[in-house]
Amino acid sequence: MDHQSRKTFTTIYSGLSKFYFLAILKAIINLGNLKKTNKNILDFGCGSQMLSKILNNNKVFNYDINPKYSDYSSYENLEYDIVVINQVFMYLSYKDIEDFLKQELKKNTNVIFIVGISKMNNLSKLGSKIFYNKNPQEGIQSSYKNQLSILLKYLDIINSKKNIFYLTDVFVLKFKLSYVNLL
Repeated sequence: MDHQSRKTFTTIYSGLSKFYFLAILKAIINLGNLKKTNKNILDFGCGSQMLSKILNNNKVFNYDINPKYSDYSSYENLEYDIVVINQVFMYLSYKDIEDFLKQELKKNTNVIFIVGISKMNNLSKLGSKIFYNKNPQEGIQSSYKNQLSILLKYLDIINSKKNIFYLTDVFVLKFKLSYVNLL
C-alpha cells in the first residue's frame, strides 16, 4: 500500500462527535472483550490513540500512516493477535484492502479483526458535515458495500453490533478455514 501519498484523516473526539466515536469504541471494546484480553492488539489507523487511552493497555500497538500519531514506522514486524480497524478501510481501494488481508493471512492465520465500517448513508453524510468534516466524502475510495464484500470474501463474522447511531456497524471477524487450509 502506498501510504506516503495518502491524505490523512483523524477522528476528533470533541463536541457532539465525541459521543458517536466513543460509542463505536465501546462497541469495539465490548465485542472484542478487549478490557480482559492479554493478547497484543494492533490499532491500525489509531489516530489520536483513543483505544489505547481507554484500555490503558501497553499491549496496544498504535499504528497510523500519519507519523504524528503512530508509535511505529511500520506495523509489519509487530506481533499481534487482534487488529482493530475503525473507519479506515473506506480510505483504501478494494485492492489495498485485499492486499492487506492477504498479508495478514500469511503472517497469522489466527488473527482476529475488529472492523468499524461507516454506512456512508445520507444520515452519516449529514452528521459528518455538521459535526466534524466539511467534506465527508473526501478521500473515500471504498463504499460500505465494497468493504464488506472484500471482508466476507476472506473472513467469517464471529460477532457484530449494527447501527451504532444508525451510522456504523462493527464486526468481529476471523479468516475463513478455506483460506487457512490453503497455506
